[in-house]
Amino acid sequence: MKRNQSPTIIIACLVAVVVLGALAGCGGGGNKTPVPVTPSAPTLTAADSQLTVTWNTVNGATSYEVWFNTVNDTSTAAQFTGDSDNTDITCVITGLTNGTTYYIWVRAKNSAGTSGFSPVASGIPAASIASPDTPGTPSLTAGNHLLIVTWTPVNGATSYEVWFNTANDTSTAAQFTGDSDNTDTTCIITDLTNGTTYYVWIKAKNSLGTSGFSLPGSGNPTVPVALSAPTGLTAAGALGCIQLSWNASNGDGLQGYNIYRSTNVVDFVKLNASPVSATAYDDPISSPAGDGVWYYYKVTAAGALESGFSNSVRSMHGTRLAASYANGFITQVKESPYVAEGTTVVDGDNLTVATSTKLYVLDNTTIALEAGRTFQVSGLLRVLASSGAAHATFTAHKSGGGVLGDGEGFFLKISNAVSYDPADDSGTVIQHTRIENLKESSAVTINGCGVKFHNSYIVSNKSTGGSYFYIYGNNSWITMRNCRLEKSILEIGADMRGKPCAVERNVFRGGYYSIYFNNLSNPGVSPGQIAQNDFDGSKTAYLSSSMSGGGQNVPLGSNYWHGGTSVNPGDPPLPNVYKGELTIDFDFSNPSPALTRAPAGAGPDW
Repeated sequence: MKRNQSPTIIIACLVAVVVLGALAGCGGGGNKTPVPVTPSAPTLTAADSQLTVTWNTVNGATSYEVWFNTVNDTSTAAQFTGDSDNTDITCVITGLTNGTTYYIWVRAKNSAGTSGFSPVASGIPAASIASPDTPGTPSLTAGNHLLIVTWTPVNGATSYEVWFNTANDTSTAAQFTGDSDNTDTTCIITDLTNGTTYYVWIKAKNSLGTSGFSLPGSGNPTVPVALSAPTGLTAAGALGCIQLSWNASNGDGLQGYNIYRSTNVVDFVKLNASPVSATAYDDPISSPAGDGVWYYYKVTAAGALESGFSNSVRSMHGTRLAASYANGFITQVKESPYVAEGTTVVDGDNLTVATSTKLYVLDNTTIALEAGRTFQVSGLLRVLASSGAAHATFTAHKSGGGVLGDGEGFFLKISNAVSYDPADDSGTVIQHTRIENLKESSAVTINGCGVKFHNSYIVSNKSTGGSYFYIYGNNSWITMRNCRLEKSILEIGADMRGKPCAVERNVFRGGYYSIYFNNLSNPGVSPGQIAQNDFDGSKTAYLSSSMSGGGQNVPLGSNYWHGGTSVNPGDPPLPNVYKGELTIDFDFSNPSPALTRAPAGAGPDW
């Protein structure tokens, strides 16, 4: 009978087994724990050598990992293992370096696995910060309806509060809110009543709190007694510096002094950022930018109000020539530029302005050389004296005293010096100077450079006029305007054509010759380069036998020859001419005829 079991029963049993198996395979599917989601970015709080890390709870997480690095890179980050409880949502990472930026990540965990890294957070450990200390007592300076309040900075403070009252009572004090910058250590309380005593307190602040009130400072706003302008301002130049000094000012609220400087006597600029407390000030001057520059100064007294200006002074930086030299003197590069100011007496040897050095000569300066010595210039010489009574003087003296004999004196030799440049008036310049007691023979020589002479006297000590002002050699030339040469002869021995040469409006008297040309294979000058002068026509115009002139006459038109002879009545006077056997001559009509009267404005203006 068993063979004949019903197929229906067998099928039913199979279905039951399949269903039960399926149920068994799905059994517990609703109770399996998933991996936690990634946490949000943590929050960091910095402290001394540590960071406190906090984060939000993640559903299903049973613990957390905290990772950190000094770069924003999880692949090289380290897990912090010093957290004694990794199930809460906070941890303190210790042993960190103050001032270093750290990057922090959090991962959530449970039995099913570990989440990815959270978004990064960063923080910088720093020494513990506390509320700032109480400030010290403020200082008060009274002004008209105001008090200027200053105080000492407080460590850790990021701003300040200023409180004031007419009674010494902080409980009823009012905070001053008119300070546009509460981070500095000064403030001006305005709109106060003159004659009333005010008490002022300071409080320091930072992100962690506000200090207590400082001790009070007190002051009475009042109309200040005006500060008097400083007096007695003086300036003394030295190498790389100009030293100022003055007398103290009187008045209320004197805080110090302001120093003003100009290079044009018009536009004065304040040099100091805050008032100078002393009555002296050293102004550094750079070289070469400041070489030969006049600097003008004024000083004021500084307080709630600024005083008027002091007297104005000027000076120039540079090493001062000594009052005397027993064995001559040669300038040195390391001490350059030099300044001649006052009187310098040179005995025993020459005075030399050496190559690559500079000498500036100021008002009322006298340089006196022993007779027979030479004032040699191979660097830069600039006379900056003013015209008239303040002129400079170059002269000679007899060593040990006594009177110079006829023809005794000094030589001025300018050789390969810094050439004058008319484009900017730079280079070697002698102006507003009396050059006297020149020796006979070649007393003044110019060689290898160009020199400007202007508004000066050039006087020989040779009674017969036998001193020569001699220009010779290559690249030698002069510009000479409004000078007077007495007992001196202008001798041309250099080709000055094509150079910025100009000899104009000068007066020549008492020389042995009226003019002298020597040793040239050309005329030496172009038409008009020597013009509008008042020559001594009573003396001979001399062409040396060494002159060939290249077959060209020497153009000397447009000059006046004082004391000369007129060929016909009404003709301009002319000098006698010596030319020996030469075939060339002076051309007194090139570029225009000789003058019939002395040119206006010839000679110095003093």
